[in-house]
Amino acid sequence: MKHYSSCTSMGTDRESVVTEALISIRPEYVGMIKRREKSADIRSGTVSLEAGTRLWIYSTLPTGRLEAVARVQAVVSGSPYAIWTSYRDRMGISHDEFLKYANGYRSVSAILLREVAELKPAPSLKDIRAEIGSFNPPQRLRRMWEGDPLLRFIRHRLNHFQRLQQKESLARSQPNASTLSPNGVLKKTVG
Repeated sequence: MKHYSSCTSMGTDRESVVTEALISIRPEYVGMIKRREKSADIRSGTVSLEAGTRLWIYSTLPTGRLEAVARVQAVVSGSPYAIWTSYRDRMGISHDEFLKYANGYRSVSAILLREVAELKPAPSLKDIRAEIGSFNPPQRLRRMWEGDPLLRFIRHRLNHFQRLQQKESLARSQPNASTLSPNGVLKKTVG
């Protein structure tokens, strides 16, 4: 990484302080993040997130789903020029799009992402509201602490999803009641 005098790092590679946060991102950019075509999300001003923070990614309407989770590698704040120069290959946007977004800001932040995982099934806004009541996705960023109803909901859904994956994996490893013989004939097996 190139260092600029106007560019300061807000995170380290230490995992000592791990928090959780929710961020709202437009659906087309969430898709790029899930496909690993975008690993830096740009925000106006200074963003304060520690390296190692688990960042839950909400895809804004019309999608309206909690679609992915990632770890924050670091947050780097600086002038638009310094951020573009350092992270343009990770942003997934054109220079014109970046200038349109950063126009008028003296400082922007690049949230650098790693360890992206897609959530399936992705809880919808309706699912979240049905479980925890009143919920409005953040305009910018929402930190979550132990005891936060949203964090409890997310963890419950994640645990349920992981149990389903384990069951599916186990089912795939078990022999079926019928198998194909070497010549391609279906034969029943007795268990």
